Amino acid sequence: METKTIENVDVNGKEITDLRKASENVSNYLATDISSTSLREGSNEEEEEEDGEDEEINWTRNEAKEKTNDEAEGKSRENESEKKLECKCDLNRIETDGEYHVPVEEVEKAAKRLLPDLVWPIPYEGIFDHLRDRNEAEITDNEAYYATDLENEDECLDDYDGVQRIYITACKELDIIPNSLFLRNLPNDRIIIRHQSLDHTAAKSISIAMMSNSSCVLLDLEDNRVGVEGMNCLSEMLKVNCFIQEFNISANYLGDPGCRHVCFMLQQNLGIVSLYLSRNQITDDSVINLSAALMENDRLITLDLSRNLLGERSGGPLQKALAKNDTLQHLDLSWNHYRGSTAVALIKGISANCHLTKVDLSYNGLSDSGAIALAKCLKVNTVLQYIDITCNRVSFKGAAVLAPALKNNSTLITFGV
Repeated sequence: METKTIENVDVNGKEITDLRKASENVSNYLATDISSTSLREGSNEEEEEEDGEDEEINWTRNEAKEKTNDEAEGKSRENESEKKLECKCDLNRIETDGEYHVPVEEVEKAAKRLLPDLVWPIPYEGIFDHLRDRNEAEITDNEAYYATDLENEDECLDDYDGVQRIYITACKELDIIPNSLFLRNLPNDRIIIRHQSLDHTAAKSISIAMMSNSSCVLLDLEDNRVGVEGMNCLSEMLKVNCFIQEFNISANYLGDPGCRHVCFMLQQNLGIVSLYLSRNQITDDSVINLSAALMENDRLITLDLSRNLLGERSGGPLQKALAKNDTLQHLDLSWNHYRGSTAVALIKGISANCHLTKVDLSYNGLSDSGAIALAKCLKVNTVLQYIDITCNRVSFKGAAVLAPALKNNSTLITFGV
């Protein structure tokens, strides 16, 4: 397509006039556009000046509000600090530089109970000498298999914090080799030491170190060989340390004597919210102590007693404890021996509890009588969200009673059969 210009159009033709008119229209349009943009810019400048004045006014107002808010926050902080001072003695905590710590006096007393010859405060130098000076010929095959990296490297003392030095010193006093996995995890907030064959002596050294540890919230010692004596040491530690919230001591050969130490600890500890005691050969002989602990403790949320030997004589005491407890939310009693009237009494206690949301009763012996009691519970209970009764010898008769109760219950989410 050919573009037309003034030079290639005839002088007497109409094209020239049309182009001139077009050029005049364009010039007029540009003039009006420039004037309008100048007016807009002027109005924008005036608006920006007005906005600046408004921002200054709003800034002064906001500054005054912030001052009043800061004053109110300062008063609230003072009130909170006063409240903290009131409850420090109960929580066994001391606040320094914005952080809570276990009182040194309490730690020293508890550590002296476990190791009377322990020097306090812990010395800084010479704590690795017992590892460096050991002769390789004196190390047995078992010790060589579980030897730590402390024996093969030149340790830098600056790389270890106070809690780690306390642990190494306790191992020195007990004449044992420090567990490298536990030593590395000591500064962490979650300490998981499973399948390490830790015996009661190792548990004692761990207890001494954990007494002054204020950073750990989870201590998992599942599947070791702690035993009754080791659990006694750990309970002494947990009476002082209120920072640990989850404690897993499953599969550690506690039995009823070890469970007794756990129950006494629960009556004094104010920090643990989740406790796992699975696979510890706990029998009905511990039910009185367990019930007392559940009635006294107002912090526990999760309790795992699965795969133990609880049964005939534990239904009644647990019924009273569950009816009185107002904090427990998750209860695992699977793989025990709850049958007949014992199961009925246990379910009545669950029905009377207004906070339990998850209950596992699988692999027991509830039978039809337990199913009928559970149906009555589901008709009145409006809190339970999960319940498992897998492998409980419930026949068609018990299922027929449970069906309408499940249909009318509006809060249950998961029902295991």
